Amino acid sequence: MENNQAFELIKERISPILAKVEMPCVSDEETDDQKGRKAVFASSEQAIVLQWDAQQKKYRLSRAAVENGKVSDSPKQLALWLFDPDTNDLTDAKSIANDFEDTVNDLFTSKRAISQREEAKSRNRNTLEGMIHRFMETYPQFQDQYDAHQEKYGEILPDTFIQEIIFPYLLDLLTQKKNAFIKRVFEIINESYTMGNVDLKSAITYTLFGMLMDYPEQEELALKYMDENLKRAWMAMRRLLEKDRAKGKKASIV
Repeated sequence: MENNQAFELIKERISPILAKVEMPCVSDEETDDQKGRKAVFASSEQAIVLQWDAQQKKYRLSRAAVENGKVSDSPKQLALWLFDPDTNDLTDAKSIANDFEDTVNDLFTSKRAISQREEAKSRNRNTLEGMIHRFMETYPQFQDQYDAHQEKYGEILPDTFIQEIIFPYLLDLLTQKKNAFIKRVFEIINESYTMGNVDLKSAITYTLFGMLMDYPEQEELALKYMDENLKRAWMAMRRLLEKDRAKGKKASIV
């Protein structure tokens, strides 16, 4: 059996499952002179690698982390099958495809896998990094600024990101009174404050809205979009900031 037929069969079986969890095939290429082949399915956080090792005559399925758009060089092997194109046939290829399909199903579509993803998503939404991730999902037009920020500082600095990217955008919307757009931003801000940990709550009230104090008209409009929970927290923080400004010093957050 021609090896390309076996590879395509296996790839065809796992592709729909990975597509459902937003892990499309991002590359498919030969890896050596003996026509080894590797297909990579990736999201922003992880990758599944389907590889045909022509020298060892093995099919390998692996899982790897993705950092800054690069797939890790230290994947974790999930499944391994021997396959000789000269002696193995379509039935053998289907056996590999069945096993790889089951492996991917268990990883991503089982009740346990879905529950784990939901729990991780919920935890991430409680953090500053989670809010920024949600902001970027909602506003992909800021990708260039996100990349520039990361290049400048070597990482994403949440408070600085809020000051340099999120706040100017929010201020512009409030200045132009783009109500539909303002509402959309506050859907993120209100939920982030309600669900957020201490650092996230502080970043919203102290960093984001603390900067808004210098723009009374825009702050007044922003109050109309805050839910009651956030509004109470902001008014309490505002009183502290006003006292500290009156004393000529910066407020400290404990």
